[in-house]
Amino acid sequence: MGKLAICWLLLLPGLVRADTYLLLITGLTGEDSYRQTFTRWAGQLIDAARQAGLADQRIVHLTPEDPAVLLASGPDVTGSEVSGSEVSGSEAVAPPIESPADASYRTGLSTREGIAQAIAELGEQIGAQDQLWIVLLGHGSEQGGQGYFNIPGPDISAAQFARYLAPLTPERLVFVATMSSSGAFLQDLTGPQRIVISATRSGAERYFAQFGEFWIAALDPQQGGDLDKDGKISLLEAFNYARSEVEQFYRNDRRLQTEHAVLDDNGDGRGSFE
Repeated sequence: MGKLAICWLLLLPGLVRADTYLLLITGLTGEDSYRQTFTRWAGQLIDAARQAGLADQRIVHLTPEDPAVLLASGPDVTGSEVSGSEVSGSEAVAPPIESPADASYRTGLSTREGIAQAIAELGEQIGAQDQLWIVLLGHGSEQGGQGYFNIPGPDISAAQFARYLAPLTPERLVFVATMSSSGAFLQDLTGPQRIVISATRSGAERYFAQFGEFWIAALDPQQGGDLDKDGKISLLEAFNYARSEVEQFYRNDRRLQTEHAVLDDNGDGRGSFE
């Protein structure tokens, strides 16, 4: 596991107390520069999970196209405003989740049906002593106070995520929404035994969010995410590191900061900056 154990169990040293599961969902990427960025982020996050000791059997990655195609990495990008779409249509059964030849973790398509199926399958595996992390990479939007995550086909709303997750009873659910307008997810996803992190404080912050870049980087022991130098990287440390780096990014770029990440761990649905 290395000298520095990334704490995927929320302030606990390594994977010693309970099983942790990771559901990583990459939504629609848009132009190629975004596609490269989200592909790189996903690869870094999966690498961090593996280095922390997470077995491939407990990792699921959903993508907007065949995962074997998403192999590129590219430069950082700064953003443009992303509009959303209404959620509509029926929820059919998706094909079984399978892995590409070069990976033993499970993969599938990030359609609404694919997301529902992945959560249901994880629900059959996760026990009361387990933890589930869900991380969204992509673009988000907000309409009428409801948050949406842009995916192939009809977009998925925060309310739909909440409905899919309602039957699950893990010891802890960690939901990290790294996209624009992700603050609109807080109200629907908050609850007991849940930690919700959003890249923005509200749905009104609509521009591309840099938060995911730095939050994922914080999980790399070489990036300085271990703020208290205790040999572990906690969820709170990663959050605080990313917030600080986002602020520095906008200062260096001499731009108005258009994203303000928040963390909700008390069920109030509002979140705080620390």
